[in-house]
Amino acid sequence: MIEISEQYMQKNDTCFNFALTERLKQDKPGNVLCNVRLNKYPVKELCVYETLDYYLRATEKLRNSSTFLISCIKPYKPVTLSTIGMGAGSKLC
Repeated sequence: MIEISEQYMQKNDTCFNFALTERLKQDKPGNVLCNVRLNKYPVKELCVYETLDYYLRATEKLRNSSTFLISCIKPYKPVTLSTIGMGAGSKLC
């Protein structure tokens, strides 16, 4: 549901803004999709903005789509809901 193309994600010096591309399972019919804003936090080690920025740079050359999450094993395809929703004992990486 999170795309990193310019149409859906904007980055500036203080935050990342995402427009969700699909409704969430728990959304009521007729509800408008919301945006997600991730603000920069003063403590770099706790900052989701810095972590996201690092992840995007680290996966840039592996990525062949605008999907946010990609698998960490070749061929580095976008992950699916079933991949993310694996059992607690399973490992994604």
